[in-house]
Amino acid sequence: MSQKLRRFAIVLLLMFPLIGCDRPDSSATKTDSQTSSHQASATSVEERIINPDFRKLQGDRVSLYLPPGYEGGDPQKDIEKMAVNLEGAGSEYENLSSALRETKDLVALVAFDNKNAQGGFVTNVNVTSQKMPQGTNLEEFQQAISNDLERVGYEILEQDIQDLKKWQAGRITVKIETGKTKITQLVYIVLDRDIFWVITYSTPTEEFTDRVKDFEDSIITFDVQNDR
Repeated sequence: MSQKLRRFAIVLLLMFPLIGCDRPDSSATKTDSQTSSHQASATSVEERIINPDFRKLQGDRVSLYLPPGYEGGDPQKDIEKMAVNLEGAGSEYENLSSALRETKDLVALVAFDNKNAQGGFVTNVNVTSQKMPQGTNLEEFQQAISNDLERVGYEILEQDIQDLKKWQAGRITVKIETGKTKITQLVYIVLDRDIFWVITYSTPTEEFTDRVKDFEDSIITFDVQNDR
């Protein structure tokens, strides 16, 4: 685990639950990164079915559609606005705003459901990325993440590989309890060229059943803007 990702895991364990994964063994089977996750006949965002109530949030090279109430975007550009909005939601969110400022360089997109925030935890989504050795496949990377999550106390509820129209994506559902707070996360892993993008939706466990459909509708809109 790199020092940057280790700091990321420590500071944002609850708000951004991604744990930096170990690099797979160099002897791992090589695969074509274009076909292992990013389909050759990928559909555009416009061709995918998008919930008409959702709106697009733009991050650093990535975008995502989310339900009404979510505020956020590119932490590099919108950090102060997001932090102020969190602080305005109540004193219990001051630690989140401080953590967001401290680790903005690790996150490509972040959004919070300020409209429906419950005391103690704000439902959120974040997008991070990690470049891995050429030939690392989706299954290897997903298993490495699962191993790291279990190592720090997460319970793996389920995991599989899914077809998300444009992407083949790893999906992991995990749960963790910290103090009196029970959090469930839905983690998606997408491979685009040699970069793994990890999209993590986090919500109080008691709200997960009601929110999971929104998360599933949102992830099919995930898009990467590569330099041409």
